[in-house]
Amino acid sequence: MAFIVEDGSGKKGATSYGTVAAFEAYWLDRGINISAWTSDDKQACLVKATDYIDTRWGQRLKGRRYWRTILSRSVFTLTDQPSDGDTVTVGTGVATFKTTATQDTHAEIGDTLIDTLSNLAGALAAADPDTDGVIQSTLLANPDTAALTVFTTRDGVATTESCENGSFDNTTTSGRSYHQQPLEFPRLYLYDKAGNLVEGIPDRLREATFEYAYRANSADLAPDPTVDATGLQVTGNQTKVGPIETDIKYAENSTIRITKPYPAADRLLQEYVTGGNVVIRQ
Repeated sequence: MAFIVEDGSGKKGATSYGTVAAFEAYWLDRGINISAWTSDDKQACLVKATDYIDTRWGQRLKGRRYWRTILSRSVFTLTDQPSDGDTVTVGTGVATFKTTATQDTHAEIGDTLIDTLSNLAGALAAADPDTDGVIQSTLLANPDTAALTVFTTRDGVATTESCENGSFDNTTTSGRSYHQQPLEFPRLYLYDKAGNLVEGIPDRLREATFEYAYRANSADLAPDPTVDATGLQVTGNQTKVGPIETDIKYAENSTIRITKPYPAADRLLQEYVTGGNVVIRQ
């Protein structure tokens, strides 16, 4: 699996909340030099830390994932009005620019570029409403340029044009996939303790990732508990010889604790977690 850093956009295939460079700088600021670690080790620890945050805290995080479904995209730009008969193709759907539209798949050339692209969005949806799941949104880049972002439910959908003054930025839709956002962040409806909306990847999340990652280099963040055939957690085992006696001690509440406390890292995530403050046991 590739090492891909989440940049706050719900990045396809993201595996880490922080970069290697920021990880190194974070600990150097605190008097700890991890330059002797290999690059692979640093990346692996960051991935482990990110996995740990998502699995330990995921069900308790406030808000929800920003992207319920991640879409692939390509951008069609008009620098001036197209000519009558010019076409735009997405997948198997063909939309045709017309001075006067007479069919659903015609994109009438409007008074402004935005009007024309709005009409193109409707024509593309009519041209191929199911095969590629085309969704459109219009964006005004500047007063002289207009762009239509074409979203599709899968990567690699062909995008072509035979259009005066118009072009796609890619020959296929790309950048995202139809899968759900891979990590728990970015999130919607997430606020910090001061009531400010938290967007993208907050600094405290990155810092917590670096704290967990440092510890992941020397031990498992969530090690399997020691249990015996009873399924109870074993806290001690003493054997006496002659005659042989075995004294096994179990956890008092007879439940298995599956997480360890990491106060420095855990506290950084307190304001993002529901159910009150994170319990820190010394």
